[in-house]
Amino acid sequence: MTDRPWHTEKLGRTALIGNGSTPRRETAAYWNGGEFPWLNSSVVNESRVGHADQFVTEAALRECHLPVVAPGSILVGLTGQGKTRGMATILDIEATVNQHVAYVTPDRSTWLPDYLLWSLRVSYGELRRMSEENGSTKGGLTCEALKQYRLVVPPLKEQRAIADYLDRETARIDTLIEEQQRLIELLRERRRAVALHAIDQQIDAGATADKLGRSARIGNGSTPRRETTNYWYGGEFPWLNSSVVNQSRVTQADQFVTDVALSECHLPIVAPGSVLVGLTGQGKTRGMATLLEIEATINQHVAYITPDRGTWLPEYLLWSLRASYDDLRRLSEENGSTKGGLTCEALKQYRLAIPSLDEQRRVATYLDEQTAKIDSLIGETERFIELSRERRAALITAAVTGQVDVREMV
Repeated sequence: MTDRPWHTEKLGRTALIGNGSTPRRETAAYWNGGEFPWLNSSVVNESRVGHADQFVTEAALRECHLPVVAPGSILVGLTGQGKTRGMATILDIEATVNQHVAYVTPDRSTWLPDYLLWSLRVSYGELRRMSEENGSTKGGLTCEALKQYRLVVPPLKEQRAIADYLDRETARIDTLIEEQQRLIELLRERRRAVALHAIDQQIDAGATADKLGRSARIGNGSTPRRETTNYWYGGEFPWLNSSVVNQSRVTQADQFVTDVALSECHLPIVAPGSVLVGLTGQGKTRGMATLLEIEATINQHVAYITPDRGTWLPEYLLWSLRASYDDLRRLSEENGSTKGGLTCEALKQYRLAIPSLDEQRRVATYLDEQTAKIDSLIGETERFIELSRERRAALITAAVTGQVDVREMV
């Protein structure tokens, strides 16, 4: 890099940086009939911003002193506990922004917008760290911090070469990742189909169906108040939320409550061998099932199903409920609960086929063997995706920092 005129510069010296605001929602003149695009920080999760779903009026622009941000500006998330803070995207339209997103409008004699976007994306980790060190509350970047942030500035011709190279190479990697993600979905569908077929055969073979509540104890828990320290501080009893149902087995916890919480909050003590089912959630969690292998308690968003061992082999009951996932999802949307959700009562009324214990053991062993092969393929594919993402990140960093000379690459 020493033979090329690259240099570092504070971003504020080569770009106009600021943020906007949110006009009062109760002022109809600011929103009704508005036609000028208004963006919040969620847009920084997009690859490019070419449209808006909220609009403000000319009165809002004028009276609220909203900035008019030009196309080619980079938008950076300033706040947020998720991944949004520090994320960057490029604006392809004229728009204004709220207070949680910064616009970086580059001096075109210094920056090619597409290159500046890549450069700020490479800086994501550093911007996150900086946001936690600058004294702002709850973690947040500031426009002043962005103005002081130093970036490497190559000549414009090299910026163009780097941006074109990265657009091309990352598109190839992204396509490969998307193909592998589709493969994982196909493998998961195959896994569900294998389980569903094996369970359905028991119905065809004449296994008796009965309401689950007649052969299992079913309930859910609660969340002790976080502000009550003697419910949590020094706690040693495992407490689980519904995220655990995405695991194949539950063998440990990362949150613990005290004996006081168990007693005063009437938390259930759930025995090993119980099946846990997600009750709520707009993602895949609702209806998912896992097997509990430790003694634990749970929150209100997950149900425990502790089977009668004279009727159910826990491993078979797990497979039976996993095979019922689609049906449980439909049931949750039809039972009148708000925002989609199962209930313990619906699970008690849910009918499942109950083969003999010997047959349950045979089916569970078969499914463990068959799905282990599929799980191995899923694991290999997930590792490939992770390596591809690491390769993508390394490629971007090397190009933007000048570790590779893209001018020599075809």
